[in-house]
Amino acid sequence: MPVCRYPVLPGAAQSGSAYTGRMAYELWSLSTGNAVAEFSADVEALRFIAEAVRQYGRAYGEDLLLGREDNDGESQLIAQSTDLVERALSVPDPPRVPA
Repeated sequence: MPVCRYPVLPGAAQSGSAYTGRMAYELWSLSTGNAVAEFSADVEALRFIAEAVRQYGRAYGEDLLLGREDNDGESQLIAQSTDLVERALSVPDPPRVPA
């Protein structure tokens, strides 16, 4: 059985999810050209990438591309590779809810 190179971390929708009426933020592997995950907000994607880099190292994040697709199917590059890792690591963690 093949091993997935890109483990799905909590908070990421599986590729192919439909965000009807919203912009979709898509994470792609540069080396394979495969979709890795899809998010409803850019900050969710960037936090996912930051967590993945902390767990698996910079090389993991540097093989990724983040783009967005609007309701008309138009795609736009947000960032990729080293630039994407730097952007992701600069996003502050969400506020913690006191217990």
